[in-house]
Amino acid sequence: MVQNCTWLFGRGASIANGLTWAVPEEWKDDLSIGLVSRDQHVGLITAAIRQEMDQPSVHLRAYRYLMDFFPTKMMDKSHHRLITTNWDYLLQRQVERWIQHNAGGVAPRFLSTHGTVYHLNGSVE
Repeated sequence: MVQNCTWLFGRGASIANGLTWAVPEEWKDDLSIGLVSRDQHVGLITAAIRQEMDQPSVHLRAYRYLMDFFPTKMMDKSHHRLITTNWDYLLQRQVERWIQHNAGGVAPRFLSTHGTVYHLNGSVE
C-alpha cells in the first residue's frame, strides 16, 4: 500500500538552515506609506534574500538530514510532497543536490513531485 505524506515548511525551516534574514521594518514602512511601489518592494526583498542565501552561515544541514532520512527510515512505498511558504529556495537547492549526489540525477520514487518543491507564496528563484 502506498503511503503519501505532504510536508509543509515555513520560516522555521529556513532559520534551521541558517537563513535568519527578515524584511527590515523600515522597508515595510516605505511600502505602507507609498515611498516604494509593490514591485520595487518585492525587488528589494528578492535581491536581499538571494544575497543572504549565499552567505557562509547558510548551511542546509537540516534539509540534508531530512533528505537522508527519507530513503532509510520511511516505508518502501511512501511518497513525499514538499511544499514551502518561504520565498527562498534553500529546500529546492538541497533536493537538487541530494538527487545529483545520491540518485544519479534521477529523482527517487519517494519524492512524489519528481524533485520539485512547491512554493505557496512564490520564490525568488
